[in-house]
Amino acid sequence: MNANFQPIGPDEQTVIDFVEFLGTLSRTSSLCPLTLDKWTDMNKVYKDAKEKMWDYVKKRWAVPNGAKKWVLQTIGVLWRDFKNRLKRDHYTPYETTKMRWKNRPEDVSDEDFKFLLKKWKDPKYKTRMEELQSQQIGKSGEDAESSCSVDPFLAVMGKEHNGRVRLHGSGVTPSSLGKASTGN
Repeated sequence: MNANFQPIGPDEQTVIDFVEFLGTLSRTSSLCPLTLDKWTDMNKVYKDAKEKMWDYVKKRWAVPNGAKKWVLQTIGVLWRDFKNRLKRDHYTPYETTKMRWKNRPEDVSDEDFKFLLKKWKDPKYKTRMEELQSQQIGKSGEDAESSCSVDPFLAVMGKEHNGRVRLHGSGVTPSSLGKASTGN
């Protein structure tokens, strides 16, 4: 682990194996149920769920306690990515519930997939997703006049998100980077 408790070795294959393990954990419905809307709801709905995940990781890997935040954030990102891939691959391409059910993923329980189909089909959910997408486009989009004088990196990558530092991986914040550079 580096100073930000991100895995760096002992070798590249070990890091790959560790992150793949976290990905597998994020797709395990008994630990990371697909029936929640947000990762932040995990402990609200399932008491000590994240603590159980952390214990599970600690049993199988030698991970320092300082890496807990990074590990749980990574599982959360992988969990959200998995749900997004499910929708992209098993909902959006098909027009009917019957076709979606016929092409359901093998690694998701029937109960969970039924729940997701119902949720994704709900008009309230669709409206909320459209609102979020338009907000994202509004945040990243710029008018034509201002884009002429924009830094090329900024034009491609967009504005920096508050509390994040680009190119340093997850878990690194501007303040933690400042502490590392000043030696405090």
